[in-house]
Amino acid sequence: ARGRGSLGSAALADARGAVTVQADDSAAREVLRAWLEDHRTPKDVHDAKALALACLDAPGTGLAGLRVDTALAAYLDAPGQRGYGLNEVAVRVLGHEVAIAAAAEDQLAFDEPAEDASLAPAAVAVHELAQALLPRYALAQTISFTDERIKARYVSYPSPGGSSGQM
Repeated sequence: ARGRGSLGSAALADARGAVTVQADDSAAREVLRAWLEDHRTPKDVHDAKALALACLDAPGTGLAGLRVDTALAAYLDAPGQRGYGLNEVAVRVLGHEVAIAAAAEDQLAFDEPAEDASLAPAAVAVHELAQALLPRYALAQTISFTDERIKARYVSYPSPGGSSGQM
């Protein structure tokens, strides 16, 4: 299932480029696990939910230090779009496609075997998307849910067929 399975490989990127980590032995898995759990290392991820679910299936592994989920940031930036897969968001925000394998198109394939050649461009794209979307994402976070311009009200209505009364 999507977002479930083992953490077999990952690609890490910054302004200098990308490196792929194949977690095919215990030492490599430990390095990847330590990086994922390090809250001091900011991480930009596309579809962090899939990574978090994969971490749940890797005993003793957690996810800390998430700076931005570019899929979520893209949704907040343009909520009416049809899809938020990595390639779709890259085309909309960066103006170009990402050379990634079909298996990695809607996530960074945390639970699927992936070729180094497809993960590295995806990681670079996530880094570029984070740079492009973070200023807009940060602006969205400055609006408090208690802002007086936001009008909210509670509506009560009968529970359909339930015995709980009002919803």
